[in-house]
Amino acid sequence: MKKINSLMSAMIALSFVFVSCQKNQDVINVGVILPLTGNGAIYGADLRKGIELSYNNDTTQRIRLFYEDDAGDARTGVSAYNSLRSRGINIIIGGAMSHVANALLPLANRDRVLILSPKGTDPDLSRENDFFFRIWPTDDVDGRVMAQFITDSLKDIKRVAIFYPNVAYGVGIQRAFIRNMENQNIEIVYNEGFQNEQTDFRTQLLRIRQVEPDVLFLPAYFKEAVIILRQLNELNCNFYIAGVSSFYEQDVVNASGALRDKTFFTYPLYSADSENPVTQNFIEDFKQKYGEVPNAFSAYGYDSFNVIRQAISILDNSNKDITSENLKKVLESMQIIEGVTGDYVFDDSGDAIKDLRIIWLNNI
Repeated sequence: MKKINSLMSAMIALSFVFVSCQKNQDVINVGVILPLTGNGAIYGADLRKGIELSYNNDTTQRIRLFYEDDAGDARTGVSAYNSLRSRGINIIIGGAMSHVANALLPLANRDRVLILSPKGTDPDLSRENDFFFRIWPTDDVDGRVMAQFITDSLKDIKRVAIFYPNVAYGVGIQRAFIRNMENQNIEIVYNEGFQNEQTDFRTQLLRIRQVEPDVLFLPAYFKEAVIILRQLNELNCNFYIAGVSSFYEQDVVNASGALRDKTFFTYPLYSADSENPVTQNFIEDFKQKYGEVPNAFSAYGYDSFNVIRQAISILDNSNKDITSENLKKVLESMQIIEGVTGDYVFDDSGDAIKDLRIIWLNNI
């Protein structure tokens, strides 16, 4: 009888091990919501390249990706989210644009779906104990770095104009910028938003020229930045232009004209010249696959998938179920996450602790 009980115990133990191994061999479905068309398509394309490279480097083949296009539109983003949810997906990389991320956030928290944004920067997305994480520095960081550079590094700056996209991202970053300019003996002489898909900015730019700012803070998306810079040149404006990461494009350089030497912008610390071997390996792999040097958007896309993959691996090694709740706990507890965009950890609100730098347009 003892032999039979021992045999049965062994069989139960073996069965448990087999089931556990089978569980950890299941394919994990991960959704990706990006602006693949529309106003943010240039960012979506670069982010997707990075995600795909990281995905192709995953030798475990544990993860399957499902892409949805939000077209840079909040309503379309919600439809994309619902499409992924209809497949039972509860892990999403997306919300690359802040107004889309804002539309997804309440749905994700309601459904307990983990969202990792590679780019959404609106500070209001930061909340403790929810299912939203992001790895790009927030607008609070962006506004602080830009305001500090203007006040500390430029001489005789007294008058600043602000011209921003009238969406969650633009509103958030102009508020952060103004907050960091307080008590600096600098006057905000113009502060106005422009509409999504606007193409003629001349009336507003004439008003800006009339108030004679020393600096125009222009946190515009790529498409609008190109148009605005061309129209500023047409109007013979000669003040400084303070931009954001979307300015790191050759089309922006070409559009800047006479303002090229007076234009600078914030950008992640990621650099193609980094001596970090992890970053260099990524860059070489990227060049081999796509025939070009990766920008920060592709690098952040790579890190977005990679941290999800790492978190899944940790759960696998701990023999725990791959659920959004468990992934949330892992992301919150991970120490010093090594990424091609630099090492980081998530704070209590799910924001990666990172900084930005200033680049002059004439240096790219």
